[in-house]
Amino acid sequence: MAKAGKRLKAGLAAVDRNQTYTVADAVKILKEHAKAKFDETVEVAMNLGVDPRHADQMVRGVCNLPNGSGRKLRVAVFAKGAKAEEAKKAGADLVGAEDLVEQVQKGVIDFDRCIATPDMMPLVGRLGKVLGPRGLMPNPKVGTVTMDVTTAVAGAKGGAVEFRVEKAGIVQAGVGKASFTEKALIENIRAFADAVIKAKPSGAKAEEAKKAGADVVGAEDLVEQVQKGVIDFDRCIATPDMMPLVGRLGKVLGPRGLMPNPKVGTVTADVGPAVRAAKGGAVEFRVEKAGLIHAGVGKASFSEQALVENIRAFAEAVMKAKPSGAKGTFLKRVAVTSTMGPGVKIEPTSMVGGAAAG
Repeated sequence: MAKAGKRLKAGLAAVDRNQTYTVADAVKILKEHAKAKFDETVEVAMNLGVDPRHADQMVRGVCNLPNGSGRKLRVAVFAKGAKAEEAKKAGADLVGAEDLVEQVQKGVIDFDRCIATPDMMPLVGRLGKVLGPRGLMPNPKVGTVTMDVTTAVAGAKGGAVEFRVEKAGIVQAGVGKASFTEKALIENIRAFADAVIKAKPSGAKAEEAKKAGADVVGAEDLVEQVQKGVIDFDRCIATPDMMPLVGRLGKVLGPRGLMPNPKVGTVTADVGPAVRAAKGGAVEFRVEKAGLIHAGVGKASFSEQALVENIRAFAEAVMKAKPSGAKGTFLKRVAVTSTMGPGVKIEPTSMVGGAAAG
Protein backbone atom coordinates (compact mmCIF):
# COMPACT_ATOMS: atom_id res chain seq x y z
CA MET A 1 0.00 0.00 0.00
CA ALA A 2 1.36 3.44 -0.98
CA LYS A 3 2.36 5.75 1.87
CA ALA A 4 0.50 9.01 2.39
CA GLY A 5 2.46 12.07 1.35
CA LYS A 6 3.14 15.12 3.51
CA ARG A 7 0.37 17.13 1.83
CA LEU A 8 -2.24 14.41 2.37
CA LYS A 9 -1.15 13.91 6.00
CA ALA A 10 -1.46 17.65 6.66
CA GLY A 11 -4.93 17.71 5.13
CA LEU A 12 -6.10 14.72 7.17
CA ALA A 13 -4.72 16.26 10.37
CA ALA A 14 -6.82 19.39 9.78
CA VAL A 15 -10.08 17.43 9.84
CA ASP A 16 -11.69 15.88 12.92
CA ARG A 17 -13.31 12.69 11.58
CA ASN A 18 -15.76 12.62 14.48
CA GLN A 19 -17.05 16.13 13.84
CA THR A 20 -19.42 17.55 11.24
CA TYR A 21 -18.75 21.04 9.89
CA THR A 22 -20.87 23.81 8.44
CA VAL A 23 -20.61 24.31 4.67
CA ALA A 24 -18.64 27.51 5.22
CA ASP A 25 -16.12 25.84 7.56
CA ALA A 26 -15.71 22.84 5.24
CA VAL A 27 -15.05 25.07 2.23
CA LYS A 28 -12.51 27.11 4.22
CA ILE A 29 -10.59 23.94 5.18
CA LEU A 30 -10.61 22.67 1.58
CA LYS A 31 -9.26 25.95 0.20
CA GLU A 32 -6.54 26.16 2.85
CA HIS A 33 -5.22 22.72 1.88
CA ALA A 34 -5.59 22.92 -1.91
CA LYS A 35 -1.85 23.03 -2.64
CA ALA A 36 -1.63 21.06 -5.89
CA LYS A 37 0.09 22.56 -8.94
CA PHE A 38 -3.21 22.35 -10.86
CA ASP A 39 -6.64 23.81 -10.09
CA GLU A 40 -8.21 21.08 -7.99
CA THR A 41 -11.87 20.11 -8.45
CA VAL A 42 -14.17 20.45 -5.44
CA GLU A 43 -16.60 17.54 -5.21
CA VAL A 44 -19.64 16.85 -3.08
CA ALA A 45 -20.74 13.34 -2.07
CA MET A 46 -24.14 12.74 -0.49
CA ASN A 47 -25.36 9.48 1.06
CA LEU A 48 -29.11 9.22 0.46
CA GLY A 49 -31.68 7.10 2.22
CA VAL A 50 -32.81 5.31 -0.95
CA ASP A 51 -32.37 1.89 -2.50
CA PRO A 52 -31.72 2.52 -6.22
CA ARG A 53 -32.37 -1.15 -7.01
CA HIS A 54 -36.05 -0.17 -6.91
CA ALA A 55 -37.21 1.94 -9.86
CA ASP A 56 -39.36 4.19 -7.66
CA GLN A 57 -36.30 5.14 -5.59
CA MET A 58 -34.04 6.26 -8.43
CA VAL A 59 -32.64 9.77 -8.00
CA ARG A 60 -31.51 11.57 -11.13
CA GLY A 61 -31.43 15.16 -12.23
CA VAL A 62 -29.46 18.19 -13.31
CA CYS A 63 -28.29 21.25 -11.38
CA ASN A 64 -27.37 24.59 -12.89
CA LEU A 65 -24.56 25.78 -10.65
CA PRO A 66 -24.90 29.55 -10.11
CA ASN A 67 -21.15 30.07 -10.43
CA GLY A 68 -20.36 27.41 -13.03
CA SER A 69 -18.39 24.20 -12.61
CA GLY A 70 -15.03 25.53 -13.78
CA ARG A 71 -14.84 22.78 -16.40
CA LYS A 72 -14.64 23.36 -20.13
CA LEU A 73 -17.02 20.81 -21.61
CA ARG A 74 -17.31 19.71 -25.21
CA VAL A 75 -20.98 19.46 -26.11
CA ALA A 76 -22.45 17.35 -28.91
CA VAL A 77 -25.95 17.95 -30.28
CA PHE A 78 -27.95 15.53 -32.41
CA ALA A 79 -30.19 17.74 -34.54
CA LYS A 80 -31.21 18.53 -38.09
CA GLY A 81 -32.04 21.64 -40.08
CA ALA A 82 -32.88 24.80 -38.16
CA LYS A 83 -32.21 23.16 -34.79
CA ALA A 84 -28.74 22.14 -35.94
CA GLU A 85 -27.99 25.75 -36.90
CA GLU A 86 -29.40 26.93 -33.56
CA ALA A 87 -27.09 24.51 -31.71
CA LYS A 88 -24.03 25.78 -33.60
CA LYS A 89 -24.89 29.39 -32.79
CA ALA A 90 -25.33 28.43 -29.12
CA GLY A 91 -21.75 27.15 -29.05
CA ALA A 92 -22.09 23.38 -29.46
CA ASP A 93 -18.76 21.74 -30.35
CA LEU A 94 -20.25 18.93 -32.47
CA VAL A 95 -23.55 19.02 -34.33
CA GLY A 96 -24.90 16.30 -36.58
CA ALA A 97 -27.48 13.62 -37.29
CA GLU A 98 -26.80 10.33 -39.10
CA ASP A 99 -23.15 11.32 -39.58
CA LEU A 100 -22.64 11.92 -35.85
CA VAL A 101 -24.40 8.64 -35.01
CA GLU A 102 -22.06 6.81 -37.38
CA GLN A 103 -19.05 8.52 -35.80
CA VAL A 104 -20.09 7.41 -32.29
CA GLN A 105 -20.76 3.86 -33.48
CA LYS A 106 -17.13 3.74 -34.62
CA GLY A 107 -16.06 4.63 -31.08
CA VAL A 108 -15.15 8.24 -31.73
CA ILE A 109 -16.64 10.05 -28.73
CA ASP A 110 -15.02 13.46 -28.60
CA PHE A 111 -17.50 15.16 -26.22
CA ASP A 112 -18.43 15.36 -22.52
CA ARG A 113 -22.17 16.13 -22.77
CA CYS A 114 -24.75 14.97 -25.29
CA ILE A 115 -28.00 16.72 -26.25
CA ALA A 116 -30.65 15.62 -28.77
CA THR A 117 -33.91 16.95 -30.17
CA PRO A 118 -36.89 14.57 -29.65
CA ASP A 119 -37.15 13.72 -33.36
CA MET A 120 -33.56 12.42 -33.29
CA MET A 121 -34.11 9.94 -30.45
CA PRO A 122 -35.03 6.97 -32.71
CA LEU A 123 -31.54 7.38 -34.23
CA VAL A 124 -29.75 8.18 -30.97
CA GLY A 125 -31.48 5.23 -29.30
CA ARG A 126 -29.18 2.89 -31.27
CA LEU A 127 -26.26 4.31 -29.30
CA GLY A 128 -27.58 3.23 -25.90
CA LYS A 129 -24.93 0.55 -25.37
CA VAL A 130 -22.17 3.02 -26.23
CA LEU A 131 -23.38 6.22 -24.54
CA GLY A 132 -25.26 4.66 -21.61
CA PRO A 133 -22.29 3.22 -19.68
CA ARG A 134 -20.48 6.55 -20.10
CA GLY A 135 -23.41 8.52 -18.68
CA LEU A 136 -23.81 10.40 -21.97
CA MET A 137 -27.21 9.13 -23.15
CA PRO A 138 -29.63 12.06 -23.66
CA ASN A 139 -32.55 11.95 -21.23
CA PRO A 140 -35.64 14.22 -21.05
CA LYS A 141 -35.58 14.00 -17.22
CA VAL A 142 -32.32 15.95 -17.10
CA GLY A 143 -33.16 18.28 -19.97
CA THR A 144 -30.86 16.76 -22.59
CA VAL A 145 -33.72 15.67 -24.87
CA THR A 146 -35.30 18.99 -25.77
CA MET A 147 -36.34 21.31 -28.57
CA ASP A 148 -34.79 24.23 -26.70
CA VAL A 149 -31.24 23.39 -27.74
CA THR A 150 -29.96 26.92 -27.09
CA THR A 151 -30.83 26.73 -23.38
CA ALA A 152 -29.53 23.16 -23.11
CA VAL A 153 -26.18 24.01 -24.71
CA ALA A 154 -25.84 27.19 -22.65
CA GLY A 155 -26.59 25.20 -19.48
CA ALA A 156 -24.05 22.50 -20.32
CA LYS A 157 -21.41 25.08 -21.17
CA GLY A 158 -22.26 27.35 -18.26
CA GLY A 159 -22.10 24.92 -15.36
CA ALA A 160 -25.00 22.46 -15.43
CA VAL A 161 -24.01 19.19 -13.73
CA GLU A 162 -25.95 15.96 -14.01
CA PHE A 163 -26.25 13.58 -11.08
CA ARG A 164 -27.48 10.05 -10.60
CA VAL A 165 -27.57 7.91 -7.48
CA GLU A 166 -25.17 4.94 -7.42
CA LYS A 167 -25.85 1.45 -6.09
CA ALA A 168 -24.85 2.32 -2.53
CA GLY A 169 -27.23 5.30 -2.46
CA ILE A 170 -24.46 7.85 -3.07
CA VAL A 171 -24.71 10.93 -5.31
CA GLN A 172 -21.57 12.87 -6.15
CA ALA A 173 -20.57 15.66 -8.50
CA GLY A 174 -17.97 18.34 -9.07
CA VAL A 175 -19.27 21.69 -7.90
CA GLY A 176 -16.38 23.99 -8.72
CA LYS A 177 -12.64 24.54 -8.50
CA ALA A 178 -10.35 25.28 -5.58
CA SER A 179 -9.62 28.66 -7.20
CA PHE A 180 -13.26 29.72 -6.73
CA THR A 181 -14.03 32.13 -3.90
CA GLU A 182 -15.47 30.67 -0.70
CA LYS A 183 -18.78 32.40 -1.41
CA ALA A 184 -19.00 30.92 -4.93
CA LEU A 185 -18.30 27.40 -3.68
CA ILE A 186 -20.85 27.70 -0.86
CA GLU A 187 -23.51 28.89 -3.32
CA ASN A 188 -22.73 26.02 -5.71
CA ILE A 189 -22.83 23.39 -2.95
CA ARG A 190 -26.17 24.65 -1.65
CA ALA A 191 -27.63 24.79 -5.16
CA PHE A 192 -26.54 21.18 -5.75
CA ALA A 193 -28.03 20.04 -2.42
CA ASP A 194 -31.33 21.77 -3.28
CA ALA A 195 -31.43 20.04 -6.68
CA VAL A 196 -30.86 16.61 -5.11
CA ILE A 197 -33.59 17.19 -2.51
CA LYS A 198 -36.04 18.30 -5.21
CA ALA A 199 -35.30 15.06 -7.09
CA LYS A 200 -36.43 12.99 -4.09
CA PRO A 201 -38.40 10.04 -5.57
CA SER A 202 -41.89 8.90 -4.60
CA GLY A 203 -40.54 5.59 -3.27
CA ALA A 204 -38.36 7.48 -0.84
CA LYS A 205 -41.43 9.42 0.27
CA ALA A 206 -43.09 6.15 1.25
CA GLU A 207 -40.07 5.20 3.34
CA GLU A 208 -40.04 8.67 4.91
CA ALA A 209 -43.71 8.32 5.83
CA LYS A 210 -43.11 4.93 7.46
CA LYS A 211 -40.15 6.24 9.46
CA ALA A 212 -42.26 9.20 10.62
CA GLY A 213 -44.82 6.76 12.06
CA ALA A 214 -47.54 6.52 9.39
CA ASP A 215 -49.81 3.55 10.09
CA VAL A 216 -50.80 2.81 6.49
CA VAL A 217 -48.61 3.65 3.48
CA GLY A 218 -49.37 2.76 -0.12
CA ALA A 219 -50.16 3.90 -3.64
CA GLU A 220 -52.39 1.99 -6.07
CA ASP A 221 -52.85 -0.77 -3.48
CA LEU A 222 -54.12 1.69 -0.85
CA VAL A 223 -56.46 3.35 -3.36
CA GLU A 224 -57.92 -0.06 -4.19
CA GLN A 225 -58.31 -0.83 -0.48
CA VAL A 226 -60.24 2.42 0.12
CA GLN A 227 -62.44 1.80 -2.94
CA LYS A 228 -63.45 -1.50 -1.31
CA GLY A 229 -64.57 0.41 1.77
CA VAL A 230 -61.64 -0.48 4.01
CA ILE A 231 -60.80 2.85 5.71
CA ASP A 232 -58.68 2.07 8.74
CA PHE A 233 -57.28 5.55 9.39
CA ASP A 234 -58.29 8.92 10.87
CA ARG A 235 -56.11 11.28 8.83
CA CYS A 236 -55.04 11.06 5.19
CA ILE A 237 -51.91 12.62 3.64
CA ALA A 238 -50.77 12.48 0.01
CA THR A 239 -47.83 13.68 -2.07
CA PRO A 240 -48.78 15.98 -4.99
CA ASP A 241 -47.86 13.33 -7.59
CA MET A 242 -50.39 10.92 -6.03
CA MET A 243 -53.38 13.28 -6.25
CA PRO A 244 -54.54 12.12 -9.72
CA LEU A 245 -54.98 8.67 -8.13
CA VAL A 246 -56.34 9.90 -4.80
CA GLY A 247 -58.79 12.15 -6.66
CA ARG A 248 -60.79 9.05 -7.57
CA LEU A 249 -61.58 8.62 -3.89
CA GLY A 250 -63.35 11.99 -3.48
CA LYS A 251 -66.82 10.47 -3.02
CA VAL A 252 -65.51 8.09 -0.38
CA LEU A 253 -63.08 10.27 1.57
CA GLY A 254 -64.80 13.65 1.10
CA PRO A 255 -67.96 13.02 3.19
CA ARG A 256 -65.74 11.64 5.98
CA GLY A 257 -63.54 14.74 6.02
CA LEU A 258 -60.51 12.65 5.02
CA MET A 259 -59.77 14.01 1.55
CA PRO A 260 -56.17 15.37 1.39
CA ASN A 261 -56.07 19.13 0.85
CA PRO A 262 -53.06 21.41 0.26
CA LYS A 263 -54.77 24.21 2.21
CA VAL A 264 -54.51 22.21 5.43
CA GLY A 265 -51.10 20.72 4.66
CA THR A 266 -52.25 17.18 3.85
CA VAL A 267 -51.13 17.40 0.21
CA THR A 268 -47.41 17.93 0.58
CA ALA A 269 -44.02 16.61 -0.46
CA ASP A 270 -42.86 16.97 3.17
CA VAL A 271 -44.60 13.81 4.33
CA GLY A 272 -42.37 13.32 7.37
CA PRO A 273 -43.34 16.58 9.11
CA ALA A 274 -46.99 16.13 8.02
CA VAL A 275 -47.19 12.67 9.59
CA ARG A 276 -45.48 13.81 12.77
CA ALA A 277 -47.85 16.78 13.03
CA ALA A 278 -50.91 14.55 12.57
CA LYS A 279 -49.59 12.15 15.19
CA GLY A 280 -48.48 14.91 17.54
CA GLY A 281 -51.67 16.93 17.83
CA ALA A 282 -52.55 18.76 14.61
CA VAL A 283 -56.32 19.16 14.24
CA GLU A 284 -58.14 20.09 11.05
CA PHE A 285 -61.18 22.32 11.07
CA ARG A 286 -63.82 23.35 8.58
CA VAL A 287 -66.81 25.63 8.97
CA GLU A 288 -70.24 23.97 8.81
CA LYS A 289 -73.42 25.34 7.20
CA ALA A 290 -74.50 27.22 10.33
CA GLY A 291 -71.14 28.97 10.57
CA LEU A 292 -69.93 26.63 13.32
CA ILE A 293 -66.44 25.23 13.79
CA HIS A 294 -65.60 22.61 16.38
CA ALA A 295 -62.65 20.38 17.20
CA GLY A 296 -61.15 18.35 20.00
CA VAL A 297 -58.43 20.32 21.76
CA GLY A 298 -57.29 17.86 24.43
CA LYS A 299 -58.41 15.54 27.21
CA ALA A 300 -60.00 16.24 30.59
CA SER A 301 -56.86 14.73 32.15
CA PHE A 302 -54.72 17.56 30.74
CA SER A 303 -53.60 20.29 33.14
CA GLU A 304 -55.60 23.55 33.12
CA GLN A 305 -52.62 25.39 31.62
CA ALA A 306 -52.27 22.84 28.80
CA LEU A 307 -55.96 23.11 27.90
CA VAL A 308 -55.89 26.92 27.98
CA GLU A 309 -52.85 26.95 25.65
CA ASN A 310 -54.51 24.49 23.26
CA ILE A 311 -57.76 26.46 23.17
CA ARG A 312 -55.94 29.71 22.46
CA ALA A 313 -53.79 28.09 19.75
CA PHE A 314 -56.95 26.74 18.10
CA ALA A 315 -58.66 30.15 18.28
CA GLU A 316 -55.61 31.85 16.73
CA ALA A 317 -55.56 29.30 13.90
CA VAL A 318 -59.23 30.01 13.19
CA MET A 319 -58.59 33.76 13.20
CA LYS A 320 -55.70 33.35 10.75
CA ALA A 321 -58.04 31.46 8.43
CA LYS A 322 -60.48 34.40 8.32
CA PRO A 323 -61.55 34.81 4.67
CA SER A 324 -61.24 38.18 2.95
CA GLY A 325 -65.00 38.22 2.28
CA ALA A 326 -65.95 37.95 5.96
CA LYS A 327 -67.70 41.10 7.26
CA GLY A 328 -68.64 42.24 10.76
CA THR A 329 -67.66 40.35 13.89
CA PHE A 330 -65.79 37.19 12.93
CA LEU A 331 -65.51 35.34 16.26
CA LYS A 332 -69.06 35.75 17.62
CA ARG A 333 -69.47 33.07 20.29
CA VAL A 334 -67.22 30.42 21.81
CA ALA A 335 -67.97 27.50 24.11
CA VAL A 336 -66.01 24.56 25.50
CA THR A 337 -67.30 21.23 26.70
CA SER A 338 -66.05 17.79 27.65
CA THR A 339 -67.55 14.56 26.33
CA MET A 340 -69.92 14.08 29.27
CA GLY A 341 -69.74 17.57 30.80
CA PRO A 342 -71.66 20.84 30.44
CA GLY A 343 -70.97 23.48 27.82
CA VAL A 344 -69.24 26.61 29.14
CA LYS A 345 -69.42 29.89 27.24
CA ILE A 346 -66.12 31.78 26.82
CA GLU A 347 -65.61 35.48 26.24
CA PRO A 348 -63.98 35.59 22.75
CA THR A 349 -61.66 38.48 23.71
CA SER A 350 -60.12 36.35 26.47
CA MET A 351 -58.88 33.94 23.81
CA VAL A 352 -57.33 36.09 21.10
CA GLY A 353 -57.71 39.72 22.16
CA GLY A 354 -60.43 42.23 21.35
CA ALA A 355 -58.99 43.46 18.06
CA ALA A 356 -58.45 39.98 16.71
CA ALA A 357 -61.92 38.76 17.67
CA GLY A 358 -63.46 41.41 15.41
